[in-house]
Amino acid sequence: MYYREYPPHPALAAHVECMWAARAPGGAHMHRVLPDNCVDILWQDGGQPGFAVGMMSSAILVASGGPLRTVAVRFKPGAAGAFLSAPLHALTDQRADIDQLWGRSDAERLADALWTCELSDRERIALIEHQLLLRLRAAGGALSALAGQ
Repeated sequence: MYYREYPPHPALAAHVECMWAARAPGGAHMHRVLPDNCVDILWQDGGQPGFAVGMMSSAILVASGGPLRTVAVRFKPGAAGAFLSAPLHALTDQRADIDQLWGRSDAERLADALWTCELSDRERIALIEHQLLLRLRAAGGALSALAGQ
């Protein structure tokens, strides 16, 4: 299995621990994921929308049945709330499709951009960072409007 972490865009560094990419080999494969007090959003090359994985209270075993590419964002503890439309506690030990958290249009547009053509991991991560920056700016504008009331 291949796994590599990348530093986040500087404007995301207060919220994002890292961006990461992984490739699982062909054939049945199991790997253990340990709890890390972080929320991750993962996009995989199987044509599905991305999904958020909440903080975990115990380790889990994840199976893959064939070759699988993943790109993801790992948020700093407590920082994912600025990017999701669900309270973080509701995601504890849960997985939620990103289209439920971001809306189908945004989720599908990003998934299509990530997997429609051959891109490097770094190019895919740049697409995710762009979407996160848009969401962060939108959240900041909403907070500024509330503060002005």
